[in-house]
Amino acid sequence: MLPRVRNVLLALTTLVACYGQPKSHLGWVKWVDESDAAYRRAKEQGKPLLLEVWAGWCPPCRKMDREVWTDKRIVEAASKFVCVSLDIARRDIAEVETLVFGTHGRYKVHALPTVFILDPWREVILVSEGYIYPKELLAILNEIPADYNPVRPAREALIANRNNSRALEQVGELYERSHGYGIANRYYREALTMSGAKESDRLREDLTFGVAMNEIRRADWGAARKWLTQFRDEFPTSNRTSQAMLGMVLSDLRQGRRQSAEERVAELEKSYPNSEAAVTARRLTAAKMAAKR
Repeated sequence: MLPRVRNVLLALTTLVACYGQPKSHLGWVKWVDESDAAYRRAKEQGKPLLLEVWAGWCPPCRKMDREVWTDKRIVEAASKFVCVSLDIARRDIAEVETLVFGTHGRYKVHALPTVFILDPWREVILVSEGYIYPKELLAILNEIPADYNPVRPAREALIANRNNSRALEQVGELYERSHGYGIANRYYREALTMSGAKESDRLREDLTFGVAMNEIRRADWGAARKWLTQFRDEFPTSNRTSQAMLGMVLSDLRQGRRQSAEERVAELEKSYPNSEAAVTARRLTAAKMAAKR
């Protein structure tokens, strides 16, 4: 944060006039004050954390209070979180500096409000700065698993040693099951850089294919094409290579790359004649061509 902006925000925390009531009295979202007790509760219960850094004098923060935190859809989605409120206007200046604005602050805040999504071990999963519309926030909240207990051993293993490809894969799978495909891929990609994945062809194959499939689910066709091509080239004898090539055809069609799609179909039919993947690829390509006439 620019020093001037930070100084203005810190100065504002000295104002006695805090608009409205503490978060615990607002709307229907059940807030608790930022404290070690709140974090212990999340860890013990295996629940994710939703942390909002805000201030009573901040107009976008008050707009969030009126329009977002009282939205029934948000209230329902937030019920699976330990919802933590950090009102910098009610904290000591030195404490605020340590928590959010300092070089080594626990949370890096550049604008108010800032919403953090953390796992029970306080690892930051997502950050949203400024006012966020209910629909956008709802999409974020819905990607976060309600229960982290199934991956507790894996997460604690990562705290002891981050270079653990299997543990990273297990955490990624938890997010994938919650439809948090982009988050899952962060863990999968990190796992691919670790020695465990480099030493195990099967693990590397699973992770690479997982990233590719999640990019398809996210409809990021360029990224999907890249990872599918990597999978085909690195694992040509895998029983999933035909599926990867089908995914390449789909990615090409979605990006309007008709010639490339036709080439991939021909390659698929040559390598896997009469396979379900080849038949599906030909059907998809024919349907796309017919639609353009």
